[in-house]
Amino acid sequence: MTMRALLCPLLAALAFVAAPAAAQAQGSPRAVPLKATPEALTLAAELSRITNDQAEVLAMLDVALDGSLPKALAADSTFQELEKLYPGIGAEFIGVMKPIIREYLIQEWPEYQRRSAEIYAKWLTPADLRVAIAFYSSPTGLKLRAAVAEGADFTELFSEQIASLGEAEITAKDLEKSLDPAIDKAASSLTPAERLEVMRFVRKVGPQKLARSNAEIMQMAAGWSSEMDPETEQKIEEAVLAMMARRMSGEKPQ
Repeated sequence: MTMRALLCPLLAALAFVAAPAAAQAQGSPRAVPLKATPEALTLAAELSRITNDQAEVLAMLDVALDGSLPKALAADSTFQELEKLYPGIGAEFIGVMKPIIREYLIQEWPEYQRRSAEIYAKWLTPADLRVAIAFYSSPTGLKLRAAVAEGADFTELFSEQIASLGEAEITAKDLEKSLDPAIDKAASSLTPAERLEVMRFVRKVGPQKLARSNAEIMQMAAGWSSEMDPETEQKIEEAVLAMMARRMSGEKPQ
């Protein structure tokens, strides 16, 4: 399994959560790409910092690696046999990878924020960006982002990657399938007043603009699965092999 294949589901999860509702809107003006101005790029960078908060994505990393990945490993026949031979090896496998993935994610996150900002500036005007910044900084925006991050389930996506040894292509559709239930659940948790606030935000910025920017961010995140990081891949491989050597020598789980 490639490093990017593990990280890819995490990278898309904090995109515009209003986009599914926005995409269903009818009769709104067609979105067209914009030539980003310095003002738009500055505002887009601020929006990206808010919607792609590092602390939130690290919390999502915990949800994915402590929740989704163990379920995917437990369902895999190879790991089932390994677990019989070496009880607790699945948890130890995740345990040796987690600090390496966390370190890598912290290192790479500014680049992800930069790419997201470029997409925001491509589809949203400075006025749109100010509205989005205000919404995603509001209690309702914070509530939506937290609910999506906590509720995302990547079990199926991880299972496909395990079965293909990381060779299966990850698409934006795959990410949407992992995130849509969490988005729907987050939306259903809103009060009537909060739902009205979301509707006002979507209407003010424009549903097509939000849908296009969200779709492009999903595509960008999915594309990361093909960008290899040999150094981090090697660190994970060495850590896993060392762990396997310890267990095969009879050493108990750490």
